[in-house]
Amino acid sequence: MVIKRQNMKDDRDESDGEEMDHDSGESSSTSTDSTDGSDSDDSSEMDVAECERRRNECLDILADLERQFNTLREQYIMALLNCRGRQHVFTFPNLLN
Repeated sequence: MVIKRQNMKDDRDESDGEEMDHDSGESSSTSTDSTDGSDSDDSSEMDVAECERRRNECLDILADLERQFNTLREQYIMALLNCRGRQHVFTFPNLLN
């Protein structure tokens, strides 16, 4: 599952590069059309929408990582409880919370 996320990240990195190329082309065209104020308002709204979309995407990834972390933490605690030296587990009570 992590590999899938990395591949998705690589795809996003490539698309970000394409967007940057596309944005740089837009910036040169908007600089020539600076007399039309409505174009700049539309692009700023698109930037806000894009930022919000990327923020939500990052929050989804963060939530997924938190779920993975909690699952691994529970597996680790269960492994500690099942090991031969159970008395050592109780020296780390903060792991059981």
